[in-house]
Amino acid sequence: MRPAGDLSPVAMVTGAGGTLGAAVASALAERGCAVGLVSHRTAGSAHMLASSLPTPSVVVSADVSDLLGVERATQEVTDALGPIGVLVTCAAVRQDGLLMAQDAGAWTRTISVNLLGTYHACRAVLPG
Repeated sequence: MRPAGDLSPVAMVTGAGGTLGAAVASALAERGCAVGLVSHRTAGSAHMLASSLPTPSVVVSADVSDLLGVERATQEVTDALGPIGVLVTCAAVRQDGLLMAQDAGAWTRTISVNLLGTYHACRAVLPG
């Protein structure tokens, strides 16, 4: 929980357990933002990152392809740190392959995470 009267911006970063998300979260913290670290499969990495940040942070587990999960994660970040003023969507998957050989399920997962994940995060954060 942040100290009373702390008016520094709150940022939420999806994909915070990955390389890009961790770098973005670190840069935001260095600039004074409290950071909500949203991670799906790499929550251990996000917890290690949180312990090294110079500003308050919270780690929340969510699959960005699930709108309700992202809404819940957004609420958890808001409850812990305050209203979110910065959103950076770094969550992504990469499953390369020739279109004719690529599994339809892998393609659907790629679209769900890489495109719908950003939509879900924006939709969850913007009302606040």
